[in-house]
Amino acid sequence: MRKIKFRLWDQVAKKMVHDLPAHFIINLEDGELIIGGDAPNGDWYEPVVMQFTGIHDKKGKEIYEGDIMKFVGIVESIEEIVWDDGCFVQKVKGNPEHKVIDKNTSRGEIIGNIYKNEKLLNV
Repeated sequence: MRKIKFRLWDQVAKKMVHDLPAHFIINLEDGELIIGGDAPNGDWYEPVVMQFTGIHDKKGKEIYEGDIMKFVGIVESIEEIVWDDGCFVQKVKGNPEHKVIDKNTSRGEIIGNIYKNEKLLNV
């Protein structure tokens, strides 16, 4: 069984958070999980929550939704990992077709994420 894990993109501090800070509040309301906290200026904000896919890349790094991966084969491709219609998929910019992630995804390498390295998707 895979471990259910999450990471957060803190939009205020502009950094990835792998451990849920104590100052964040988790609230289940109408079946929706709300994670948020107080910004340094006192405003409420909600970080972006990303789930671990259960798969590691070729260097052993955990693959999360929002990661950007590079695949080298007959053709080199840069793909984003997204949650779509109940499963994690590899999305290539400009291609409406998505490939469901599987054990072959671990042959790719994480080269960034959509928050810190969005320009990688424009290659």
